[in-house]
Parts: sequence; structure tokens; C-alpha cells
Amino acid sequence: MRLDFIADGCGEAPLIRIFEFSADEVRQLHAAFLQMSDGLTEKFALHEQNWITTISNCELWLVFDKKDDKGVQKSGATTFVCTYSQEGWLGLADKTAPFIDGRKSGHYNWLTNEGDIEFLLSPDGRW
Repeated sequence: MRLDFIADGCGEAPLIRIFEFSADEVRQLHAAFLQMSDGLTEKFALHEQNWITTISNCELWLVFDKKDDKGVQKSGATTFVCTYSQEGWLGLADKTAPFIDGRKSGHYNWLTNEGDIEFLLSPDGRW
């Protein structure tokens, strides 16, 4: 599973992209989103997981917020924060589920609607 940032990704909007993943890796991503939804984990370094390969030092922090869904925002040159409430994290988990069993093979999902930066899950990196 690879994680990168594309400054001119989707039209004029910047883009965080997760791509080239196995079913097991997307299962771990799904579990991370579910873990965030319980509120017991307030901050999770996705980029530090052994099943993630970062490109160009891209760092993505997952953050739990009790009430606000902020999506992905830039917090440094190559550092990004994805902030959601319980409901928001459950929504992201739902959007990853079809990739676990191959129902979305060859397709992609936009994971967020909020925030300044688009968030894409794509098996081959395309959209």
C-alpha cells in the first residue's frame, strides 16, 4: 500500500492518494478507520504503519474529533491531518470495505468530501 500527495491532483485540488494495495492491506486500513471511530485513539500515524510505503515523505495523521468532520488538511510541507467524528470514521470504513473482497477491483473511491485536499483510494492509482 502506497501513500502520496499530488499537489495538482484532481483538477486544481490537491490530492492524498492511497494505491497499489492488497486485500490484506486495505483490511488493515479499514481496521484503522474503525479504530478511530471508537474515540479511544485520538491520533494515529498512518504513515508509520509497516503496511504503508510513503512517497516523498508524505505523512498522514488520522485524528478523532467528537463533533467535527474536517476531512484532510495540510499541516506542513508533507504533513497532512485527516479529522473525523465517530460517524465520519465509520463512513470512511464503509468506503474501504468493497476493496477487501474485491467488489471494487479496478475502480476507486473518493474517501472524503470535506477539507481542502481530496482523499482517494485506488487500486492502480488512477481516478
